[in-house]
Amino acid sequence: MTGQRKIRVAVVFGGRSTEHAVSCASAGLVLSAIDRDRYDVLPIGIATDGRWVLTSGDPGRLSLSAGSLPSVESVEVPGAEIVPRAGSLSVSSPGSVPRDLGEVDVVLPLLHGTFGEDGTLQGLLEMTGTRYAGAGVFASAAGMDKEYMKLIVAARGLPVGRYVVVRDRDWSGGSVGCSVGGSVGGSVGSSGLGERKRVLDEIAELGWPVFVKPARGGSSVGITRVEGRADLESAIEAARVHDPKVLVEAAVDGMEVECAVLEGIDGGPPEASLPGQVVVDPSSSFYDFQAKYLAAGTTMRIPAPIPAAAAAEVRRLACAAFDAISCEGLARVDFFYTPAGRVVFNEINTMPGMTPASGFPMMWAATGLPLPQLIDRIIQTALRKRLGPRLRAAARRRRAAAGGVRAKSPDAARRRCLRAAMATCCDGYLLPGLSPLTRALKSAPGRNFGTELLGTSMVAPVAGLRAVRAGRSLFSKTPNPVMATLSPAATADWMASSTAFTASVADFLSPNRPEIASIRSRLFMFTPAVPPQVA
Repeated sequence: MTGQRKIRVAVVFGGRSTEHAVSCASAGLVLSAIDRDRYDVLPIGIATDGRWVLTSGDPGRLSLSAGSLPSVESVEVPGAEIVPRAGSLSVSSPGSVPRDLGEVDVVLPLLHGTFGEDGTLQGLLEMTGTRYAGAGVFASAAGMDKEYMKLIVAARGLPVGRYVVVRDRDWSGGSVGCSVGGSVGGSVGSSGLGERKRVLDEIAELGWPVFVKPARGGSSVGITRVEGRADLESAIEAARVHDPKVLVEAAVDGMEVECAVLEGIDGGPPEASLPGQVVVDPSSSFYDFQAKYLAAGTTMRIPAPIPAAAAAEVRRLACAAFDAISCEGLARVDFFYTPAGRVVFNEINTMPGMTPASGFPMMWAATGLPLPQLIDRIIQTALRKRLGPRLRAAARRRRAAAGGVRAKSPDAARRRCLRAAMATCCDGYLLPGLSPLTRALKSAPGRNFGTELLGTSMVAPVAGLRAVRAGRSLFSKTPNPVMATLSPAATADWMASSTAFTASVADFLSPNRPEIASIRSRLFMFTPAVPPQVA
């Protein structure tokens, strides 16, 4: 590195969430293992009151133990408040001119929970044009909200356990919100009480026990295991202290298995570590904060004691979940492995814990990537990112790696447009069995996926197709008098069936029918965009 400036890495930790101490412990481990010969490290803490401060970065003062919880305030440099700017940081001290700390090449945001892992810090860094490690804004937000995380992952076909979402308006009893033909109010009435009862009934249908947790939280903070309905409401209230939206999950009978994931090198597919089994301290009822970070008996068994086929499935599903939310950099994906041999998705963490007790660094070390090399890979992956929003570029790289990118010439675009038009017409007019498809698309699940409009557009083609099919059927069953007996009766039957068939086709194609106008407006709405020679 002689004669060459070191890569400057700002290690940001702490934050305003309830996981402040865990973030400090993650920073302590990373600061002790990062290659100082290669990287110029700038330890920056975010205090619980939101201040950005310069810290000593002493790993020994950031350890997590039962007797003390580390904090940014305990290691901050007095009078050195950090001001983030475009591509750099400066120190602002009272009564002095702000001094520039120099250019920052990449930020390693070791923050867990809200105000850091949920896309807020990622958006700030993108606004200032600063490269950073880990997931982007969307993936961070989707990974933090357990409701939308499960919706996205389930839409990709991953097996997800049963759960109920408890929203603030359903629980608090207020009627604040949109109303049709009325006013917006905030009164508490019988409808609010009815909503709470409905939610409690839905939770009871999950069976017991259930796990009640904040929908946007981590590190097992605010989680309660509930054995029956008597303790349910108090558990929901405890979770609502951390988040007004609460998730209640059915207990899954199975082994807790985790898998660490890294973004592929140079746009390649993501890579998964050996899975590990979470072995909870026998004195703990479940994997809560105490058991996760402070209990001596909690450990990880790597590789997890599951069949080779199940381990391969865990690794495959971990990469699938990583891709499902467009994650980047790193993640940890948690599963349950049931006695029946099923692998059930639990959740994904877009900035997993990096403490000495955390599974992410342990699983990669067991897979052959020790902590210094792991940190180096995470940083180098971030340095190759483009500045600003990265989701579109990352998706384009993944499509290119999968062979999905085609020539961008105008002729190629016209051909794709024409193929889409032909496919739409064929699907709408020629494929049999469209009536069940129409009903499915207009059903409640179909509406949830935004396909009601498509289902409506299928109604007229299906009705016309039935009319044409009826006329054709009658026409085909009547013998042609030229080929038969040429009797007057046969000729009259043939002429009647021919007229019916012709009338049904003409009726179906009549320009005066509103259904045909609807079809034209829906299926050929792209015609003006198609060049005349192609149209």
